[in-house]
Amino acid sequence: MIDHLRDTGLGVDPVCRVLELSPSTYFARKTRPKSARRLRDEELIPLVTAVWEDSGRTYGARRVTRAPARAGHQVARCTVERLMRELGIEGVIRGQRRRTTIPEPVAPRPPDLVNRRFTAERPSQLWLADLTYIRTWSGWVYVAFFVSSEAGVQTPTDMVHYGMTKTAQLAVSRGMAQEVAGTGVTVNCVLPGPTMSDGVLAMFDELYPGLDPGEQERRYLAENRAAASLLKRLIRPHEVASMITYVACEQASATTGRALGADGGLLPTILP
Repeated sequence: MIDHLRDTGLGVDPVCRVLELSPSTYFARKTRPKSARRLRDEELIPLVTAVWEDSGRTYGARRVTRAPARAGHQVARCTVERLMRELGIEGVIRGQRRRTTIPEPVAPRPPDLVNRRFTAERPSQLWLADLTYIRTWSGWVYVAFFVSSEAGVQTPTDMVHYGMTKTAQLAVSRGMAQEVAGTGVTVNCVLPGPTMSDGVLAMFDELYPGLDPGEQERRYLAENRAAASLLKRLIRPHEVASMITYVACEQASATTGRALGADGGLLPTILP
């Protein structure tokens, strides 16, 4: 956006002043070499796009991931999902889409308290929640997901404020489970450990510029509390999603009121 405004004749300093950015940050970003992750993305984007186009624009992330693997290109599914999301492409969904949210034109709208700025300068400054429908074999389920953190059980000394909020989520989860006792509704809390999210990958690029993602992860594990993980690696987002999928399915109908770890054995306890 700044480049576009520069082309129209505006200077960098006034534009950055309005955007509340430092001009030095802009110029540093312009001259900084591309990260290993960005270089890898530039290699994968044509590959992902070609597979999707060759499928008649029908393949989703799962099939797009498998196609390069058959040709000898190993690509993580979470990477393919991220790139497809950034490119605005998706596969064909079987069945008819169901519209789950229908706005009422005359109903009052809740105020936008953050002006669409979903960022925070410190933990617990901004809380977001999502309520959604999920299609199951038995019909549609209206569900809310609560994801806490292993920090709610083993609070880092330098993140007490963060651990406090995660412990509160554990208490809310247990209280909700007791509230719906006997109704057939189950409530559980998932405790992920340090996870290889997009935000963590971006942080790695700042901490360890020029290194490949594998070496960045090894350096981080050696220097941080995640070194206690029994897996000796960070958790992948799809692994956390798999745990959530399990506790939300019928096979987990006897599990409720529990805090279930997806932390790679980071917590030194034999209890769930």
